[in-house]
Amino acid sequence: MNNTVFSRSGVGEGPSVRKAARLLLLVACFMLTSCSLCHGPNARVDIECITPSDSLSYDPWIACDASGHVVLAWTRNVGGREDVWYVEKDSGGDWSQPANLSRSGGEWGSRCVSLCYDRSGTLHAAWSQSVGIAWVIFYTRREPNGSWAVPETIVHGVAVVPSIGVDSSGSVHLLFEDIGYGFNPCYVRRHPTAGWGKVSVLRDKYRSLNAALGVRPDGRCIVVYDDKDSARTYWQSCRGDTWTSPTLLDSITRWPSSFAMVAQGGTVYFAENGGRNQMWIWTYRDETGWIGPDSLCPQSHAPGMISLAALDDSGLVVGWKQASTSKLRVARRTSRWSIPVEATGADSTHPTWRTSLAVAPDGLVHLTWGSYPADHSKIYYTSVRME
Repeated sequence: MNNTVFSRSGVGEGPSVRKAARLLLLVACFMLTSCSLCHGPNARVDIECITPSDSLSYDPWIACDASGHVVLAWTRNVGGREDVWYVEKDSGGDWSQPANLSRSGGEWGSRCVSLCYDRSGTLHAAWSQSVGIAWVIFYTRREPNGSWAVPETIVHGVAVVPSIGVDSSGSVHLLFEDIGYGFNPCYVRRHPTAGWGKVSVLRDKYRSLNAALGVRPDGRCIVVYDDKDSARTYWQSCRGDTWTSPTLLDSITRWPSSFAMVAQGGTVYFAENGGRNQMWIWTYRDETGWIGPDSLCPQSHAPGMISLAALDDSGLVVGWKQASTSKLRVARRTSRWSIPVEATGADSTHPTWRTSLAVAPDGLVHLTWGSYPADHSKIYYTSVRME
């Protein structure tokens, strides 16, 4: 009987046997890791319903400043009347009472809020609001320990779905869609002293159903949008008032339903739930141009709505909804992808919809999402610490 192969003490093991054993151990570890990446763990998280029970709520957006203070805003519909509401809390604190930010008073109200903090800690907000028969972009800001400024308006066509960003000079950059004659991506910039400039129509009489904005600290903006007719994705960039010509991101045909973009330093990240039922991540730097797509994000098959947040160490946090379930997943990419954390919606019979996330300086991920169908629209929140 050959006891060498089954020896536990190591006595009588030859070099070839020890080498084979180590190889088997490495293979086993790889298989376990691969299994974990394919089947991310369920997160033990506390899920909070943020919105009041007497209304329908949707389209959440969350932002976090350098101190860990979090602001969460959404569209609240009471009896068919929409307004933008928000809550906020300090790091480790409790949520404030909901407050009405837009106070529209219009027939249709206000919707689709976008938030961001600048380096000084000033909070910037933009949303679309009905004024008579028109839709107008409203913008306001709140300095640290201050009050909200009187809202300013950007009037151009039928302006909806704003996306806002601020560079290190304090200039505010705004992307929105004009749906008066197609779905035209439009851009406008607010100088800290000169005010709002002229609106630039990036594509006229167009059919762009998804668009995303990335603003770098140096003021360079990158915009990515889709072409509904050709099923292609284009991008343009500007510094100051000069825009590059529309350029294909790649030659792949796809019909994405969710875009997300975020800038960190000189790097811009872009995500889409593009073709082949995968989430694709692109990375842009001046010296390399676009790199990607990175389609290795775990559990990205059939992704739904996507949200992004950048880390200070050039990493990326991605949140997404599994298209076929009510589950949300969060993963982090530094040198490689982390094991995804899975958070299940508060009510599995009402699947999740739009997501938004922000990352605090200590790495705590703040995640919010809406539920549907329309008669059960609520806003939920949780926080996850990625290992």
